[in-house]
Amino acid sequence: MKPKDEMETLKDRFRQEPLLCHEIENQTMDNLKTLTDYPAYFENTMGSTLSKLEAFPKHVSRQMMSKLLARYEIFRRILNVHGSIVEVGVGAGNGTFSYAHFSSILEPYNYTREIIGFDTFEGFTEPTKNDLIGGRIEHMKKGAYHSVGYYENIMEGAKLFDANRPLGHMQKISLVKGPVKKTMKKYLEERPELIVAYVGLDVGLEEATTPVLELLYDRIPKGGIVAFDTVGVRGFPGQNKGLFEFFSGFGSLRIERLPFEPARTFFVKE
Repeated sequence: MKPKDEMETLKDRFRQEPLLCHEIENQTMDNLKTLTDYPAYFENTMGSTLSKLEAFPKHVSRQMMSKLLARYEIFRRILNVHGSIVEVGVGAGNGTFSYAHFSSILEPYNYTREIIGFDTFEGFTEPTKNDLIGGRIEHMKKGAYHSVGYYENIMEGAKLFDANRPLGHMQKISLVKGPVKKTMKKYLEERPELIVAYVGLDVGLEEATTPVLELLYDRIPKGGIVAFDTVGVRGFPGQNKGLFEFFSGFGSLRIERLPFEPARTFFVKE
């Protein structure tokens, strides 16, 4: 097989994983080969599934560990900021459970820190014309990054999580299903007391960015954090345009990043 054809074959394997397809374009062939070897390595490792999960750093890639560490570093910065965590774009629940674990470990009796996730669980809504600036973008289409079935899976996992922590009788994780532009307004009307210490915008669409900030920004106290995965990243023009317009440019923001996870950017409300 020619190198180009082999590369496309590897990419096609990742395109079959809706929640991983955004990773492929920035990877070398060696990286893609290594990433596709991990499932077999996990399956072939001796021991029970539980013992393999206990040794999870052995079974995940550097990139996956970097994302986990980035979430931890950001969580540490809001540890003393009052408010809940709101994730826009839940996917398979990686961020949701990361923040839930960090809270249960570092502040086990902070029952006011909820982890609230918004997602269609059916993939992208219809992109706007601003999302398509620059021509056709492969992932910018309705249904992209779909996580069908994960709503029920995450809520099942939340029950296991609650069974193994202090104050487990008080729900920590909640999900709101549907297009966030519609669901968040109604949710906030029913939660006038909600304060938000962290907002993670991990969708990359204009209509899942600007309306969210318009609704949530005044609920974020000083020291709270707004984080993104796609600021300044090609392929997500609508979100970047919406952010630029909401903040009247980026000049008033100190946009930070972590040295080991360049795609994860954030700013602290000052």
